[in-house]
Amino acid sequence: MKRPFQKRKRPIPERFWEKVNKNGPIPPHAPELGPCWIMCVAPTSAGYTQLKIKGVGRVGCHRLVWFLTYGVWPTLHIMHKCDNPPCVNPAHLQQGTHIENVRDMVQKGRYKGPKKVLAEEQENELKRLYLARKRGTLTFLAKKYGISIATVHRYGEGDKRPKTVSPVQIWTKITLDKLPEW
Repeated sequence: MKRPFQKRKRPIPERFWEKVNKNGPIPPHAPELGPCWIMCVAPTSAGYTQLKIKGVGRVGCHRLVWFLTYGVWPTLHIMHKCDNPPCVNPAHLQQGTHIENVRDMVQKGRYKGPKKVLAEEQENELKRLYLARKRGTLTFLAKKYGISIATVHRYGEGDKRPKTVSPVQIWTKITLDKLPEW
């Protein structure tokens, strides 16, 4: 029995496209692309938009529109030809490797690069001081080398970050006829 005020679930494509404004700005560096289609949801700090899909987690809207348009999840980065992160116009998107994405950012002046790269002798000294640390040393090392405390940890621990499961491994199991709930 349905509750009287229970919302009826609608398909993801229908709910997705109703949040898209197709009258966005035209990229000044590439007017031939036409207007951006702006996803009208709150952006991340980097300007990209995401939606939460039940059983999958958060998915970038530019990746989701690739799936809705071409029927397959992208296995590479999705690059914006328009350089507008909230844009979901399929004509403005293309797949590319990580290297191609970084090269594109550098060519267009959007790459900020690492804040600080330590020389090998500085890295060795930091590791030595990190291993012999006392209270307050992490803040001292961060200030001394001009890096964050998290970066001090990474250098000190030899960059032993945990490995994570790739979202592509989850997304490739989903097909257009078996979209999970949003």
